[in-house]
Amino acid sequence: MDAAKGSPGLNPPLRLPSGARGKPIRLNTNYFPIKMKAEVNLVQYEVSIKQDTKSNIKIGKKQNTKIFEKMKERNQDVFSKPVAFDGFKNAYSVEVLPSLKKKKTITFKVILELEEGDGDPVSFTVQISRGITKGLRELMVSLKCTDMHKNISFTIFRMLDTMLRYHRLLRYEAVGKKRYFLLNREINRPIDIGPAVQGVTGFFSSMKASAHEKGSLMINIDLAHTVFYKEQPLLDFINNVLHVGRNDLDAPLDIKLRKILERGLADLRVETTHIPRTYRIIGLSMYGPDRQMFPLNNSESGKIEQRTVQDYFEKEYKKTIKYPRLICIQAYPKEKNIYLPLEYCVVARGQRSFGNLSNSEAGKFIRSSAIPPGKRLEQIKNIYNDNKFANHEMIASLQLDVAKSPFTVTGRVLSPPKLMMDQEVQPKRGGWGTRDEKFYIGAVVYTWAVIDYTHTWQGALERYIRTLRSLGDRKGMVFKSPVSVTKGIRKNVTQQFQNLKKKFPEIQMILVVLEEADSLYSRIKTVGDLEISVITQCVKKRCMEECRFITIGNLLVKINAKMGGINSVWSRSPKLMKRSLMVMGADVNHPSAGDARTPSMAAIVASIDNNFSKYAVEVRPQKHRNEIIQDVKEMTKNLLKSFSIANNSKPQRIIVYRDGVSDVQFHQVLQHEFLAIREACKELEETYKPAITFLLVMKRHHTRFFQVDEVGKNIPPGTVVDSGITHPIERDFYLCSHQGIQGTSRPAHYHVLWDDNNLTMDQLQEFTYNMCHVYSRCSKSVSLPAPVAYAHLAAFRAKVHAMEVNIQES
Repeated sequence: MDAAKGSPGLNPPLRLPSGARGKPIRLNTNYFPIKMKAEVNLVQYEVSIKQDTKSNIKIGKKQNTKIFEKMKERNQDVFSKPVAFDGFKNAYSVEVLPSLKKKKTITFKVILELEEGDGDPVSFTVQISRGITKGLRELMVSLKCTDMHKNISFTIFRMLDTMLRYHRLLRYEAVGKKRYFLLNREINRPIDIGPAVQGVTGFFSSMKASAHEKGSLMINIDLAHTVFYKEQPLLDFINNVLHVGRNDLDAPLDIKLRKILERGLADLRVETTHIPRTYRIIGLSMYGPDRQMFPLNNSESGKIEQRTVQDYFEKEYKKTIKYPRLICIQAYPKEKNIYLPLEYCVVARGQRSFGNLSNSEAGKFIRSSAIPPGKRLEQIKNIYNDNKFANHEMIASLQLDVAKSPFTVTGRVLSPPKLMMDQEVQPKRGGWGTRDEKFYIGAVVYTWAVIDYTHTWQGALERYIRTLRSLGDRKGMVFKSPVSVTKGIRKNVTQQFQNLKKKFPEIQMILVVLEEADSLYSRIKTVGDLEISVITQCVKKRCMEECRFITIGNLLVKINAKMGGINSVWSRSPKLMKRSLMVMGADVNHPSAGDARTPSMAAIVASIDNNFSKYAVEVRPQKHRNEIIQDVKEMTKNLLKSFSIANNSKPQRIIVYRDGVSDVQFHQVLQHEFLAIREACKELEETYKPAITFLLVMKRHHTRFFQVDEVGKNIPPGTVVDSGITHPIERDFYLCSHQGIQGTSRPAHYHVLWDDNNLTMDQLQEFTYNMCHVYSRCSKSVSLPAPVAYAHLAAFRAKVHAMEVNIQES
């Protein structure tokens, strides 16, 4: 919301006039403008919810909201007007509640049966005190303010945002703050994507500040997709998700298996079948129901007795334990000593899956969520109408006027840069080049080898090698016969690679044939990159057997770049190149969900030639899930040295594209990463002060564009939007630089945090679009500038290495 909160002299630059280059294109958006009335006042209340009896049960946002709603339901005379609650300590309404006009505080008693625990009703005291009052006038004024040291009023923005989304929180299962899912099979049928998981379609909605009318609010609505666990017996879940069979669950468990289960089941909610109750898993028993003891108060003698879980279930519930030796789960709260047999537990609905999907599951999920533009816009309109975004009682209370149709904006389609291969080529629909054009500079591959870990038919492998070499020659490469073609031994990857390196010290590349989603991939990359320093190129067995010219052509694009060739360059250098320019890309790759061990990997790359075809790279591990890059200064110094060695001078201009940062981290990036780059320059030479332009690149947003005149088609590559839905004060734009293949194209969002180069919007947008055409791994314009794509690739490769190290250590 408020990008970089103001340090004097260190704030994002103000908006510039929109760009003018390109062909105009009319676009529908998934934004709906909001009109406010300045005289409306919002009141904040401080809310305190306390249990009347001592208990170690923790009450979270969901339970707090249930308590608050129960209180409203029982006291409708007090809460006759809409009141929203943030689930923690704040409630909001329009004007003051009548009961608080004379009193400072009002108190209520609420009795509620909690979702977790032993099922007994719990008594709560809810205390509400009147807090601050804020007028919408303040928000309206701040939205139109152009003072770079002032920010949009965050307090009142948050108040209004909470009020607008509160009724959706009561109806839907919320994922994060802004995504909502209705888990009702009759209304919203889930997509079956695997034995334990299902894809569910919901929606995203968020209030945004926009440049419309020189500063106003809009509601951004989009489809949202996520994966939930199926409701299923816990034993099936353990088998399907954790891949542990029933025969392996007999107590006691070995240490390794116990850790797998504890990690996989932690915080999972289960419903019991012997009584209708929900529990949260916090651990596992040491023994099965036949031996697992727990303390129980004897109502007759008044003494604490030790009972087995099996004995308790048989006598208390008349339930037979079918698997008395299988471990039990332990449920929250720990001090209650609640142990439940696996056979009487079912995975509760509404739980998002954070585990890695299999290739098959991921494919089904991607296909189910790839909604074409026309259908997507229609569904967004349906969501708008079904959820009363324009006429809900809270909207009426706030006296807001929400537009009933999506906002329309005029964008522009930029012309792609002409490229030079062995001849000049003009990209069309985001692609260029055929089998007939040769690479700008073809690589020379003299010494290379092939290892096949799939043991495919020898004739197919020989045909693939012949075709690869033949097409390589046609593309201008020198591709000699491989010095070795061998069958791989999966248990002996390192030794095989070392033997090849020893036998052929000058070996340039090893081409490796693997199965689909082969677990050997990480090992091969780690051995090649770190242990023998030889380039590796993996090929799927299916692609090798099909031996299609187009697939091999795409592979040659990668191989040529890896081996030092240059696929294509800009035909004409931009005006920015009149002074030496280095373009940097930065990204951080985080471990998979559930991985608490592997560090995050930060990567920064920098161009070191005038064609933006050669890059130096710096990679560092850093604190787990820390998004801000910690070692920017040293990484930048090394990159500047690499540029200086390649060009005999330091760059006079630097443009930085930083990927993966959320809008709440803008200030941190400016304060830490941008200043670290400046310090790196100063430490190299006291008087060295290159002009720096620093942009954030964001793909994780929900802005979509839809052609007005060609309904149903994706927007063309080069579509840029820098007005209407953009930031009201700061400098940003949306650019779709790639051709959408399936689903609806997602543009990249660029936000300028600093600009010493004083670039116009046209200069910045054209240069950025052109940089999307120099990614060497394909002959298409990509969705992000090449340096960002390389940084992403480098960080991912470092993650692969780290994962392999973890595997080898374990």
